[in-house]
Amino acid sequence: HDSFGDYVYDYVGYSNLWNPLVTPPALADRVTGPVFERRSDEESALFAQDVVKLTNQLTLHAGLRHVQIKRSEYVPDTNPDIRNYVHSDNAFPLPNVALVFSPTRDWNVYGQISHGLQHGGVAPMLTKNENQVLAPQRSHQVEIGTKAALDNGINLSAALFQIRQGLEYTDANNTYVRAGRETHRGLELTAQGRATPALDWSLSLMALNTRQEDTGQASIDGKRVTDVPAFKSTAWVQYAVDAIPGLKLDGTWQYSGKKAFDVENTVFVPDYHVFGAGASYGMKWGATNVTLRARVDNLFDKFYWRDVTPELGGYLLPGAPRTFRASAQFDF
Repeated sequence: HDSFGDYVYDYVGYSNLWNPLVTPPALADRVTGPVFERRSDEESALFAQDVVKLTNQLTLHAGLRHVQIKRSEYVPDTNPDIRNYVHSDNAFPLPNVALVFSPTRDWNVYGQISHGLQHGGVAPMLTKNENQVLAPQRSHQVEIGTKAALDNGINLSAALFQIRQGLEYTDANNTYVRAGRETHRGLELTAQGRATPALDWSLSLMALNTRQEDTGQASIDGKRVTDVPAFKSTAWVQYAVDAIPGLKLDGTWQYSGKKAFDVENTVFVPDYHVFGAGASYGMKWGATNVTLRARVDNLFDKFYWRDVTPELGGYLLPGAPRTFRASAQFDF
């Protein structure tokens, strides 16, 4: 259930980061209106899954999930005292199948086809259908990959995948729509292990090629999907300090490549690197295990644009500045 009143919001002007112009809003005649239910969803699901061993090295995984979604959504009327609701009832069969080949006990090669359920996006503010939620949709995913555990304790995985689903965006008529599709093709590599008895590490890399397709608009078709980086990677290391039993130090690195700001790809948000560092200390407090943690995110206080959103024609969300965190965990 989703209930809220009309927001107090209006356009007052524009400014510039390098030459700020402050325009005070005039809110004397603005009221939020009564809070009432705008939409409600009722979701039920039934699923079955089975694993069949075809041979000593070949295993089949197959399943089916059936999801029923009933929705009641408020539709604005020219008369604010009239509350009209549109009702919908949609069923989504979501099959999945995977074939796993195991040449050895520690090495698997697999291929899978699956369908997922994606809830529709909410029309941004100031669009003609603002606050309208688009209907749920099915996504389609194909993946082939391999996973291996080596004798030296290193775990490796690699996967090629493709995901397709409907493309949602604000069109030339200022209406939030689902038209055409977005296709994500990618390669993902991960590795983790223990370099020494005191040093653990992990690394992940992902390359993504995204495309907007079949929208019927030449200015959009073939362009990158918004807010999806072309490349992402993370690295993590943790060191157990021998001289102080229970003390562990860790460091992280995250990289995100550039990403499209708008569906026409006229502007791209630049890439960024973010580093972090932390420490944990495990000890006994009587019969209770206690873990103390301290962490610094965005260690070098890097300014970067974290995400983009189509709200109000599109704007940027900055990443968090240098942030200090501390916590204590008690295991009884």
